[in-house]
Amino acid sequence: MGAKTLFSLHPLRQDKDEIRLIVLEPGASKDPIRCTMKVVSLKKQHKYEALSYHWGQKSGPNIIVDENLIKIQANLFEALLTLRSVEFNRVLWIDALCINQRDDNEKSWQVGLMGDIYQNSTKTTLFVGGGFEVSDRWCDCRSSKDKTCQDTSGRNFHFRNPNMREAYDFLRQLAAHRSAKKDAHINNIPTVANLLNQSDNMNDLYMEPIQAVGALLRRPWWSRMWTAQEAILPAETVIVCGNVKIPWKTMVDAATNWDYHTTHGCCNPILKAMEKTLIYRTHGMRTSEIMTEFVKEVGSIEDIRKSRTKKQKVPLLPVLRHFSHRQASDPLDKVYALLGLVDEKMRPCTITYDKSKRSLNQELSVHFLKSPKNPFQALYGTSRSPDPQRSPSWMVDFTRVSRKSSQRLEDHRNELRQSYKAADFKDAKIKDPSKTSPKSISVQGFRVDHIKHITDVCVGQSAADQKEFARSCAGIIEFVKRKDFSYPSNRIGKETHLQDILRHSTSKTVADAFGRVILGNRCRNHSGKDTLRELHPQDLESVRDWVSGRHPTLKDGLMQQVKCSLTKRKFFTTRGGLMGFGPSEMQEGDELWLIFGDKVPFILRPLERSNGQKKHGVVGDCYAQRIMEGEVKRDVSKSEIILL
Repeated sequence: MGAKTLFSLHPLRQDKDEIRLIVLEPGASKDPIRCTMKVVSLKKQHKYEALSYHWGQKSGPNIIVDENLIKIQANLFEALLTLRSVEFNRVLWIDALCINQRDDNEKSWQVGLMGDIYQNSTKTTLFVGGGFEVSDRWCDCRSSKDKTCQDTSGRNFHFRNPNMREAYDFLRQLAAHRSAKKDAHINNIPTVANLLNQSDNMNDLYMEPIQAVGALLRRPWWSRMWTAQEAILPAETVIVCGNVKIPWKTMVDAATNWDYHTTHGCCNPILKAMEKTLIYRTHGMRTSEIMTEFVKEVGSIEDIRKSRTKKQKVPLLPVLRHFSHRQASDPLDKVYALLGLVDEKMRPCTITYDKSKRSLNQELSVHFLKSPKNPFQALYGTSRSPDPQRSPSWMVDFTRVSRKSSQRLEDHRNELRQSYKAADFKDAKIKDPSKTSPKSISVQGFRVDHIKHITDVCVGQSAADQKEFARSCAGIIEFVKRKDFSYPSNRIGKETHLQDILRHSTSKTVADAFGRVILGNRCRNHSGKDTLRELHPQDLESVRDWVSGRHPTLKDGLMQQVKCSLTKRKFFTTRGGLMGFGPSEMQEGDELWLIFGDKVPFILRPLERSNGQKKHGVVGDCYAQRIMEGEVKRDVSKSEIILL
């Protein structure tokens, strides 16, 4: 008998919320893996552990379930070998063995229960792999001649095999240090202290534990969509790497301690020592950057865990964005894998695997557009060239896998977007597409102006590239000649709406406006709580001196804002003299709009009329100085209704 027959012998009743459990029998390391299967109802309490792991493509050996030989993946086989006790049974819920993956009907309603399955488990094991790392499995390099695995003296690290025990010992020291004394500095930890007393024969003492943390983060488990929910929902979780067990709380305490002491200035010597000493790229990432990545990875999960612990409602859209860089074998699981994090009454769609990707994307897009506040927030960060013959420009592809660097950039930009209030003084007026046309929606707002000039896209991310791009933007507006002119230009043409919709206020200069555009009119405040603040005069002076070349560098907080404003965007000016940064696909002749209910402006492209009504395509959101803080008059009579 195979898996199909095994599932038929253990049928599930949907009305009873039944699930299958695997009983892993005890055995020695070389014994075959033997299990039994049983069916229980989630409506009653049962003691079981849940397993989270990366499926992988490689097939493993057979195991025995109820005397039947069952073929499983190699990663699952390794996990079962690791988890098996020599004395006791272990009752486990394992998706690959407990759900009939070939039955779309069963799979649909069982996936809908996964949130409850993980929440009701006594403990969840996050199995990320073995205790040692083989270099060719975790390193992008394939040759000992690859220079990215060398330090500045030419020593090669490609064939080192990081040990997860070293990673755990280092993280445990960080976590224990925080627990023992909240204000204890991390430079007292032996592994870190060696950075301040560097000698060549001590390199391994601080380098290898940090590299091992990097190896841990590069395990495929961290890149899979399902594992996010599986780490967030359980009350108790533990990371398992071979015989190394790392409680999730240890990960959180270590990340919190590192983040606190490296962002509040007290342990700056450590950061400077890392940047100076660990500058070589080991396995695709600078060793000095590994702990920053560790803080981000752990924080991305723990932030949502905390929200759920405090009984706060978790909105789906930010979560979809937050994990957009993670992958799933089935594109639909890019959405379904996160629905368990959302209250069942707030879920915008039902889980069914006979649904097309396009149908799911349209269903979600319509759902988010119905929000009276920030209706277009699902479109934040997108850049498109509208094509009436293809998908509607307002439809978002939630199944797309983004780059991690792009997702992190958008996380920062989304925080900025939420701080603006361009047109949120009035609720959105959007008609449901199903009541008009399946490809069109109607929106109400102001056309502010037309795009006159644009630059190429800012592709470079180094400080030198960003400065060169900023200087090219200054050239477009003739900054040196016009820096003391009023902003926006007094010479507003009759073809623009600026005179009609902008409130009268004290004019700022072009120099002031350009500095605010470069920084997005915000800066990060690192004193105390890490929050955004409005710009100070010295911030504007610093960025102007940096662009002009009077100062070679910017302090980190300002440089971070510059990268957020410029990267993968185009600089633009309008006919009426406004300036800003917009999506990479924008063109001259596009229009700058404020859509009621939204916090930021959008670039729209005029298309052909539909039944005599203006029709536009969405290009993307933008920043335009002078219309971000609600400066537009609240005169609704000046607004228009258009089709998208």
